Amino acid sequence: MAKNLPAGSSFFQRRRLMVTILAVLVSVGLLGTTLIPLLTAVPSGSQQAGGGQEYSQQAEEQSKLDAVKLYEGITVEEPANVQAWLNLGHARHDLGVVYLKTGKADLGVDYFRQAVTAYEKVLELQPEDVNTRVMLATVAYYAGMADTAENHFKLALAQDPGNLNVYLNYGLFLLEVRQDPAAAKGVWEQALALNPPSNTVKYIKKMIESATVAGEPPTGKAE
Repeated sequence: MAKNLPAGSSFFQRRRLMVTILAVLVSVGLLGTTLIPLLTAVPSGSQQAGGGQEYSQQAEEQSKLDAVKLYEGITVEEPANVQAWLNLGHARHDLGVVYLKTGKADLGVDYFRQAVTAYEKVLELQPEDVNTRVMLATVAYYAGMADTAENHFKLALAQDPGNLNVYLNYGLFLLEVRQDPAAAKGVWEQALALNPPSNTVKYIKKMIESATVAGEPPTGKAE
């Protein structure tokens, strides 16, 4: 059974240093963009929003809902349409991010879980699709489905042991969810062993550094 994780804003605001590193990795094409909006999203329901901002949020929400409905309709009519299922997963994920940013965490998590279901259908039709498997694992991670996430990270590594993206995302999962800095460090060291492009090595080393720091015992406390 999947272990439920906290869906409140504190969970999504941890380790800002990691977010900065990840943003750089995305910019150089090493990491999928799924992780960044989820890590950086801050619910805004408690903030004072102007009329224009509120209208913009409503318009964005409606746009994402329309996309979800569109692809749900296509998958009903064409249940073997892999691209439609993939687009449905993306649309549900995007809607989940919108709800998270507007302070509707429960709805956000619900749509992340629905995105997982869509990605599972993609893999049922196209099991060799490692990129979708990593996307599924990452969204499951933020939907509180820790065991599902880890299972698919491991399957992705077995399918494509040279896929740098898998190691980077799996390391984050181990650090953030499993609270296992040593394991995260080990996974990122394996990523370095893949001889990634030189302009990214320093960022992976920073991630390893952050895992090392996270694994150190607290200082300044009485024994």
